[in-house]
Amino acid sequence: MAHQRRHGEEGQWEMEDVRRLPHIESGLHQRHPFPRIDTMVDRTFGYKVMNFLDAFSGYHQIRMAKEDEEKTAFITDFVTYCYNVMPFGLKNAGATYQRMIDAVFKDQRGKNLEAYVDDILVKSKTLEGHLDDLRETLDTLQKFNLKLNPAKCTFDVASGKFLGYLVSARGIEVNPDKISTILSMPSPKTAKKIKKLAGRINILGRFISKAQDRCSPFFRCLRNNKGGQWASECEAAFTELKKYLTSAPILVAPKELVVLFLYLGVSDTAVSAVLVDDRKGVQHPIFYISHILLDAESRYPTLEKLALALLVMARKLRQYFQSHTIQVITDQPILRIFCTLLMPREGCSSGPLSWASMTSSMSRRQQSRHRSWQISSPSFLLQSHRLPDIEQTSGPFMSTVHLDHSPKGLGFS
Repeated sequence: MAHQRRHGEEGQWEMEDVRRLPHIESGLHQRHPFPRIDTMVDRTFGYKVMNFLDAFSGYHQIRMAKEDEEKTAFITDFVTYCYNVMPFGLKNAGATYQRMIDAVFKDQRGKNLEAYVDDILVKSKTLEGHLDDLRETLDTLQKFNLKLNPAKCTFDVASGKFLGYLVSARGIEVNPDKISTILSMPSPKTAKKIKKLAGRINILGRFISKAQDRCSPFFRCLRNNKGGQWASECEAAFTELKKYLTSAPILVAPKELVVLFLYLGVSDTAVSAVLVDDRKGVQHPIFYISHILLDAESRYPTLEKLALALLVMARKLRQYFQSHTIQVITDQPILRIFCTLLMPREGCSSGPLSWASMTSSMSRRQQSRHRSWQISSPSFLLQSHRLPDIEQTSGPFMSTVHLDHSPKGLGFS
């Protein structure tokens, strides 16, 4: 499979870029699903002993079919070569490798092992069961003749980096390398560097409360033809962000079938939420989400912003909404906006009407589930301005929304 082609006067060797192979995989795209990274990381929570394994040479451990080897042929000065193992860069290489990993570890995935492409994590709840779990994994690797890279493997540790996160028994933490990158980053002075900063912050979005509100000065300096002019408010926001990242929260993963709480809040520039798990009276964060409002969305009334927030969060946190009862907490009677959305009226904007259709389709897909949405007045997230025409209540109240076929017509009771 070696490609020997001389490059330059120094006699260096380089590999052929097989991504330029013309039309080899046209129409042959494989749709094998990749696991959700957030879900896999959640499943590492609560395990005391971990082993981090890395497959050797990745895709090269899968041999090409004899009849397909000639399709990877490339020309040198003296002879034509072809790959006898799967090369990097092919469209289907990732899906093929993940399908192989899923088949090899089908009896362990989700139990004592997590595997994403060539990153493998063996997890054990007790020290006594650690050796049995590791032996089972190594026996499986030997059975299918898969090799590991010893230089990148770590055995018998309490925590480690997995898929961009620092995982341990106490919770899910942000990768310290990514924090260090932002902390050591000087104030960006050009539009390109500001966009680079925004991308790095977006990677850490799960850990940052009200991320879009914190970053709104960065986005404003990119708009209105300002050309990325770094203003004093940008510097203040950047300093505050660095201070926040030095004490980023530790996230947890919820247990099965427990009731989770989703706190919603709105501001002039964004809608935000935090999903929490209440354990013995102590609330632990699971996921922070923030969505910056578009120009039209920023002009929505407060209740419609909250409805938008709930729909955005339900879409992004779909795995939690499908497996848990969610109590949504805010300081506005959000059920009223959903009653209004489900009743067509003249002059209604296209946005709310589309939301109503989204809630209807969701109720058909989730016929066997119902959500309990609690409305109260939180003080720690975002304060929503109350509308003067909304009747206020003297205290928190409970409403239940059925997303299945409700006998009361609109689905509210």
